[in-house]
Amino acid sequence: EAVKNVIAKVDGASIEGPGKETSFKFVASSARYMTTLQDSTTDDWKEELFAAVKALLPAGANKKSDAEEVAKQIHQACLSGEAAATGGVQEEFEEDEDDKHLEQLCDCRFSLAYGSRILLNNARLYLKRGMRYGIVAAKSAGKTTLLQSIAKGQVEGFPVDKLKTVFVHHDIQASQARMSVTDFTLSSVQEEMGISREEVRDTLDKIGFTDEMKDMPITSLSGGWKMKLALARAMLRKADILLLDEPTNHLDVLNVQWVVDYLTGDVCSNVTSLIVSHDTKFLDNVATHIIHFDTLKLNNYKGNLSKFVERFPHAKAYYDLTASTLAFKFPTPAPLDGVKSRGRPILSMTDVSFTYPGAPKPQLEGVSIRVSMASRIACVGANGAGKSTMIKLLTGELKPNKGTVYKHPNCNFAYVAQHAFHHIEQHLNKTAVQYLQWRFGSDGTDKEALVKSTVKISEEEEKKMKEPIQIQVENEDGKLIKEKRVVEKILGRRKQGKILEYEVKWVNKSQ
Repeated sequence: EAVKNVIAKVDGASIEGPGKETSFKFVASSARYMTTLQDSTTDDWKEELFAAVKALLPAGANKKSDAEEVAKQIHQACLSGEAAATGGVQEEFEEDEDDKHLEQLCDCRFSLAYGSRILLNNARLYLKRGMRYGIVAAKSAGKTTLLQSIAKGQVEGFPVDKLKTVFVHHDIQASQARMSVTDFTLSSVQEEMGISREEVRDTLDKIGFTDEMKDMPITSLSGGWKMKLALARAMLRKADILLLDEPTNHLDVLNVQWVVDYLTGDVCSNVTSLIVSHDTKFLDNVATHIIHFDTLKLNNYKGNLSKFVERFPHAKAYYDLTASTLAFKFPTPAPLDGVKSRGRPILSMTDVSFTYPGAPKPQLEGVSIRVSMASRIACVGANGAGKSTMIKLLTGELKPNKGTVYKHPNCNFAYVAQHAFHHIEQHLNKTAVQYLQWRFGSDGTDKEALVKSTVKISEEEEKKMKEPIQIQVENEDGKLIKEKRVVEKILGRRKQGKILEYEVKWVNKSQ
């Protein structure tokens, strides 16, 4: 009906006649399918419906622009129709006798959209103090958008003036990277809550931070300690509601259990939590209720994830299929020039020690490792043991205080960091394509790789760069001539036998 109504408003358009009925049925069935896709955009609808819509338009129409405009109107009409159809749906809501005596924090109805996509329509959010709500839904249904909207005070009817709501995250901005743990924590709560330095250090004490750790740079903390710190900051702000989006990411088993104990313990007994997580065991251990996105509504059920899946077996697919939605397949590395044996080291550390600036003791001490082409290495250990620090030393992001780090000149590697946000801090306003264009440019040079300690220019190289070098080049006639040039910068190095070769950019030359 939505498609028929849109077509009826277009002058000269028709759904009757040779071939038109078939086109109309195709548009209608495609629109029905596209409506079920939570992440479809207007451009997706234009692409899907364009050809069939064009067949319904009159002969004199501007087929491209008119067909795209009609597809856009069909998209809007179908979404509005879906919202209207679900507007009267009654949510499922469960509350037992144990819950009734608890303080009610929120009981509001609101709608939520992301761009042109409707996520919730006249949905009810009902929260009690001290309860822990696991939020479950299909992929891209809007779980994180809901948490972000609550945190920003954008949910209609939510009592922002009466409740302190804190989004718990452990990302660190570039401007905070050099702060100590204590100063970082104090900066986020002192002005708002009037909390003293002593109160901050006492709170850090209670969650296991030693005096040494309190004075360490914030960037030296592992993922587990950063999550502990984020929870401590939330409690210092006297949060009524904690918003947690994938809180167990990058945590080992011990620290996941610590988060479980923290959320279910006395310190959070009067705090309500809204949790998005793909860790099913974690949700089972912490959730007292499940909030389920369904037909643009929020259904509220008593019990943990296992009890919810027992009642609604189809929900198991939200978790079982998540890992298969995206997969990367990397090519097998080709033989490395100059390396005849796959057992020969191409990366190594020898007796390496490293101490973060301001830290009272080394993060790594006397570490030696060897990596060959045949290596497939898993680096395991407790949070804070120094795994990421060791990788950063190997890749050249950090420089050792003692010992040597070796990288074969012909070896190229990619480093996918656990917390990579600081690498793109200056590029937050760029699109993904713009960032890649900036990083690799027209000549393929990796600008981020150039700042690593392993590609810094030695004194000997710097001296040679200032001296004219005689090379052979082809002139316009294709003949080899001798020419003197000066190196502007070194782009790469590789070893051929005992000879070290350089890839360079010449002064006043485009290539």
